Amino acid sequence: MVLGLEMLRRRAVTDAQWQLRGDLVAELAGGPLTDPEAVIARADRLGSDLRLPQRVLAVRNDRLGEADTAQLLRLVQSLVLARPRPRPLLALRDGAIVVVAPAADAQGVEEFARHIRTVAAQAMKGGVRVAVSETCPTPDQLPGAFRLALGLLRLIPYAPAEDILTVASAGMIGMLLADVDPRRMGVLAERWIGPLRDYDHRRATDLVTTLRTYLDHDLNTNATAEALYIHPNTVGLRVKRIETLLGVCLTSVGDLTTLRAALAIDDSTRDA
Repeated sequence: MVLGLEMLRRRAVTDAQWQLRGDLVAELAGGPLTDPEAVIARADRLGSDLRLPQRVLAVRNDRLGEADTAQLLRLVQSLVLARPRPRPLLALRDGAIVVVAPAADAQGVEEFARHIRTVAAQAMKGGVRVAVSETCPTPDQLPGAFRLALGLLRLIPYAPAEDILTVASAGMIGMLLADVDPRRMGVLAERWIGPLRDYDHRRATDLVTTLRTYLDHDLNTNATAEALYIHPNTVGLRVKRIETLLGVCLTSVGDLTTLRAALAIDDSTRDA
C-alpha cells in the first residue's frame, strides 16, 4: 500500500509538471510576452532555460485517433525526459505535439527531431511527421516559430519518404512562412482567393477546393477529377470559371506562382 501511494504521488507530481509545461508553451505560442523575465523564471523551475536560443518542433500524424495521439504524446514525453538539462518544453497544440528545444547546436535539434520521428514510426502505425522551425534567439520570436512549424505540417503534402520538414526543404511555402507574417498578408489572399470564395458562397460551388486540388495534381484534369469524385469535364469548366473570375491563365507560370502563394497564405491566415 505504501509503495502504491508513493507511485500515485509521483504520478501526480509528474502530471502537474507536464500541465505547467503546457501552460507555459501556450503562453509562449500566444505572445507577445508581457513579462519575459517572469516567463524565463517559470521555465527555470521546470528545468528549461529560455535564455538560450530555441527551436520549435511539431510532431503529428493526421491518421491517428485520440488514443493513438495520447500514446504518441507519452512517447515524445519519454524522449524529452531523456534529454540533458536544460530540457525542452512540451505540450499539445492545434492537434500536434509541440516541443520547444534549446538550439545551441542547430544540428543537434534536427538530429533530435529525426530521432523522434524514427522512434515514433517504429512504435506506431502510419507516418509520423516532424517539422522544425528556424532558431529563435529570444522568447518573443517563438510565436512565429510555432506558426512556422505547424504551418509546414499543414501546408506540405505528406510523402512517405520525407525527411523532417524545415524552411530549407519546403521551397516557396517554407520561405513564405519564414519571411512573411500571414496575418499581414491577408490582402494578397483576399485579392486572389476572395473572389472564388465569394462565388462559392453565392452559387454553392467549390472553386477554391478545385483550384487547390488542380495545383496539387500538377494541372492534371483526370487526377483532379478522381480526387474530387467529379467528371473531368466538370474540372475543365471550373478551371475556365476560375480563370474568368480572376483574370488569370492557369498555364502561365507567373499566375500559377501567384495563386500557389495566395493559397498558402490564405490557409495560414485562416488557421492563425
